[in-house]
Amino acid sequence: MDKWLTKVITPNLWRWIVICIIIVGIVCGLIYFVLAKRSGIALPSVPTHEQTNKNQIGDSSKLVTYHSQELGISFQYPTDFKVYQQDENSILIKTTYSKPGNVNPQISNLSIVSVSIKKVYSPETKDQFKSRLLANYREYAPESVPQVIDLGTKNNYQILHVREKQQTQEYFLSDKGTFFIDDSISGYLDELDFLEARGISKTTYEKEEVLQVYQEYRKKINLIKDSIVFD
Repeated sequence: MDKWLTKVITPNLWRWIVICIIIVGIVCGLIYFVLAKRSGIALPSVPTHEQTNKNQIGDSSKLVTYHSQELGISFQYPTDFKVYQQDENSILIKTTYSKPGNVNPQISNLSIVSVSIKKVYSPETKDQFKSRLLANYREYAPESVPQVIDLGTKNNYQILHVREKQQTQEYFLSDKGTFFIDDSISGYLDELDFLEARGISKTTYEKEEVLQVYQEYRKKINLIKDSIVFD
């Protein structure tokens, strides 16, 4: 029997058999793919770089919700942050990040990465906020004229930016009061430019460290701010 098979199935025939098997496999794979697409079957996928990066900065499956009954505010934050309600009017959200010892000590903002939410006034309208703000500037900084920018409403509060010279402050106006929203990395890039303008040298490592921290945590901090809702 084996001798008969050896005579009948020549090397050329073996090649054709292998080719036919490969073709059948490809055809079956294409048929499965088409049928799966039509029927809505989930096909296995490899995470893209964008998807992987999103998971690293904290997606919805890795978020924790915090609610402050005293302030009437809720928000979500990534699990590598911790929340501290410092008093009845302020919340601090920060990471365990610490500044490397070989970074220029004059780059002070690198020492902490945090977000602060502070109630600064009772509920007020936009016009009331502007009047109070201008009165404060006339008393304490008469040479400065702040610009109030209305960014519209989101969820159940109004967002205002106060711009004065190179600095921008963010306020949320809600039924629970006026809240000042601040984070420690907003001035990272400005601080680098400021140090360079003063002629303070920085190594390539220091610049890369600042940019790396800024890019990584800017996304996470924006995620926290975007999730804020008032009761």
